[in-house]
Amino acid sequence: MAPSTILFLTLSELGQATVSLAVAHEVLIRSYDVHIGSFAPLEPAVSKLNGRAASLSSVTNRATFHPLIGPPMIEANPWFNICTNSFHVHNVGFRAALNTQKHILPVVATPWDGPQYMAIYEDCSTLIRTLQPAIVVLDPMFLQAVDACRMLEQRYVALSPNTFKELTIQPRLASLWKYPM
Repeated sequence: MAPSTILFLTLSELGQATVSLAVAHEVLIRSYDVHIGSFAPLEPAVSKLNGRAASLSSVTNRATFHPLIGPPMIEANPWFNICTNSFHVHNVGFRAALNTQKHILPVVATPWDGPQYMAIYEDCSTLIRTLQPAIVVLDPMFLQAVDACRMLEQRYVALSPNTFKELTIQPRLASLWKYPM
């Protein structure tokens, strides 16, 4: 029987991708057919993953990297150039923080314009249709992958370095006051 195929779809920024790479490593040494779809900057990390898996056990298969078209999040977002050397994203105070939530965070979370977003979405969809994985493991911040799985009715699990608290929207700003930081 052929090993089950597991597809990981993640952003290429290591802050987001390290959790997916760690789980992919563990799944790889258990002899699953592992595929990782992401942007080109993640390819060296996948090569290191393959080398590490081969050195730790008798793994004969390798994780296959599938580069996605389009710019990675950090290149597509003009805010990253502004924010990397400064903490002056917003003014001090509660209203300034709310303004940031309303205007800046959506731009940071989805930096691609419409045609770029759709091209990445189509690339994710094509990859899912081609591989027909048993399950897709995706980063919930990678919205094109989420949309592709939902539209194709593909089974998926969300894997994120963030906690559930950061990924949910609570009524009356409860995420700011209800749970400890």
